[in-house]
Amino acid sequence: MPSPIMDLELTGRRVTADPLVPRLISRDPRVKATLLRAYQQAYRWARAAHRWLVRLASGHGARARWNNSPASRVFGPYAPHRARHVAQVFRGLIRRFRRGYEIGGRRRPPTLACFPKSYGRCRTGLLGNASIFGTVRVCPQLFARGPSEVAAVVLHELMHQDLGVDDQRHGICTGSKNRCYREGAIDLLRAGRFDLAVHNIDNFVRFARSVPHGG
Repeated sequence: MPSPIMDLELTGRRVTADPLVPRLISRDPRVKATLLRAYQQAYRWARAAHRWLVRLASGHGARARWNNSPASRVFGPYAPHRARHVAQVFRGLIRRFRRGYEIGGRRRPPTLACFPKSYGRCRTGLLGNASIFGTVRVCPQLFARGPSEVAAVVLHELMHQDLGVDDQRHGICTGSKNRCYREGAIDLLRAGRFDLAVHNIDNFVRFARSVPHGG
């Protein structure tokens, strides 16, 4: 019987091995260059995570390998349904990088843009936003944190919208309306809420950044 995770590897119609070139919106060439590098880094993280999950299912001892890897530290102990869900999310994410979004009956690459410096929410903690389908916008303040942090936010925002993960909430979490954002996402694991941890975007970002050979 084929592995349930291997079935989630990219199959069927052949897709390009490289991500689509995103549409970059900015008048500043330095901003465009940083956004492109961040997008490429986010793709490398996602690709490494997806490959790790495929290898996990292709051999023996999946339980032991999962439990001795970053996966257990962000999603909880191994369970077949948990591993399948994580693999499915990364499969969808890779497709998004390689085939873009379906908008108006057409496939379009992701759009990356930067909020204006005057945008108020950027001054109160916002780092990025994906409220427009197919578009990722980041706050200019984020660029001071370095390329890897820009890439992490780009990856986070690309995982919104129909990939089976979101910003989960729990009473143990701090922040706006008990959202488990960023470093706080790990609190879901500490609370034993594996059902929420495996649906939290920032835990997926943490996994992609820390998976072996992922960064």
